[in-house]
Amino acid sequence: HAAAEAQQILCNSADDPSNCNFILPARWDRGDVHVAVSTNGQSPTAAQWLRDRLADGSLGNETEEIAQILARLRARVRDQGMSSEDYDFRSLLRPGPA
Repeated sequence: HAAAEAQQILCNSADDPSNCNFILPARWDRGDVHVAVSTNGQSPTAAQWLRDRLADGSLGNETEEIAQILARLRARVRDQGMSSEDYDFRSLLRPGPA
């Protein structure tokens, strides 16, 4: 680690997180949706477990489609000269009446 730091080289000591100057999160990608889970190097197994749970169940197959729909809506808002910051896109994701 000291030699890498002296030469300004990235160093990841997986067995010694305090001597890392970058992390490698457990990643999951589906189209334009990217999820990264980290435990700050303390438990890569826990990060992988959580990533797998998100990929297998909590984030369903519709994840990419939802991201695409919201991206189109955001572009429409901006094309109308409005700030996308002023629109509550999250309200579209809340469950409504059945």
